[in-house]
Amino acid sequence: MYDVELEGERQALCERCRKFVPLSQIRYVAKGNDSKMALCVKCLGNFRTAAPTPVKNMPAQESPSGMKAFYCERCKYRFKFNTNKDATLRCPYCGRTDKIISEEKRSAGHIVEKADF
Repeated sequence: MYDVELEGERQALCERCRKFVPLSQIRYVAKGNDSKMALCVKCLGNFRTAAPTPVKNMPAQESPSGMKAFYCERCKYRFKFNTNKDATLRCPYCGRTDKIISEEKRSAGHIVEKADF
């Protein structure tokens, strides 16, 4: 934290208004899972009076019928792609298009044929 000692009393920086205030006027508010935010009493009042935004219930997305599983033999990445799109089928991991096969065509026999013994 940014602590400064001015005029005999320690001061800290408010993370919202960016002003140095006495340490006795700093309160900590949860910022995320494991982090905290230092706010002065004035900013804390504004922070708490702000109405929380309502959470909209999102309908569950159904997988479109055009989604199919693919496998990139170059980088061994498995992914799904919507075949109804006009986009080029390309591996999202390596960006190549030359060694992509459908998961349906990828069987144990196909893998054994490609293996070097």
